[in-house]
Amino acid sequence: MAQLPNTELETHPTGTTGLNEILSGNWERIDELFDPALGSGDAGFLAFARALLRDALGTMAAGETIAWNGSKFARRAPVEALTYAASVALPFGGGNGAPLATLALTGDVTLTTTGLFAGGRLEVVVSADASSRAFTFPGGWKWIGGAAPASIAASKTGILTLNSTSTADAGVLARWTVEP
Repeated sequence: MAQLPNTELETHPTGTTGLNEILSGNWERIDELFDPALGSGDAGFLAFARALLRDALGTMAAGETIAWNGSKFARRAPVEALTYAASVALPFGGGNGAPLATLALTGDVTLTTTGLFAGGRLEVVVSADASSRAFTFPGGWKWIGGAAPASIAASKTGILTLNSTSTADAGVLARWTVEP
């Protein structure tokens, strides 16, 4: 029987099984690993459960759902196409929750965030039409590797990489890379 790394929890012999089978087949070991009295508690269990969900959902088609213990989970679509507007909310946990989004600019844009959570990550492929387009970003973002960009040149494409360390804009680490 294959085992999940660092947990000694059994998986299906092929190494792939659903969340329900992993949790149900290993409940006593999970309870032992994440007993709050032993110090790992809810935070450890939640991180573990998220990893199991990602694994279980990763074998599903986008939009397909599974139910477990009264909850329903859906697999994220791999890419979310954001609709241009003067103000665009970047969906860390909203929308379809895709970790990669695209945004085609046809005017200047003010970016905001929605659904921020610690450990959230979002990459946005931003493309400009035939005109240079200006950006406005949330004031709390911390820019890594350079200052916040003021604009994107006409007909160029860039990647905005965002990592969230909290539920506030002040916890967002941002990086901008644009084609030459």
